[in-house]
Amino acid sequence: MTSYLPRNDCALLSAALEQAGVEIRFEACETGGLARVGGRFTLFIPKGLSETRQCSLYADALKKIDLSRVRLQPRVRQLLGEEDWHE
Repeated sequence: MTSYLPRNDCALLSAALEQAGVEIRFEACETGGLARVGGRFTLFIPKGLSETRQCSLYADALKKIDLSRVRLQPRVRQLLGEEDWHE
């Protein structure tokens, strides 16, 4: 993933996580990541983390979960490296 993504791309990744049933929580923690809490995936984002790093965590989390039943927008698939694309 590139070091910078437009806000819209970050919003698309966040929406895809929510569509997949992943709860996104901003917590006072040092490192973020995906975890199972009560049988459900939760993505922990450290408070104060840059938007660029947040987007990276969103993409990493999406790559770790089963998305076979989620209809992802083409741009999300591109960001996850599932399709070839050109800007």
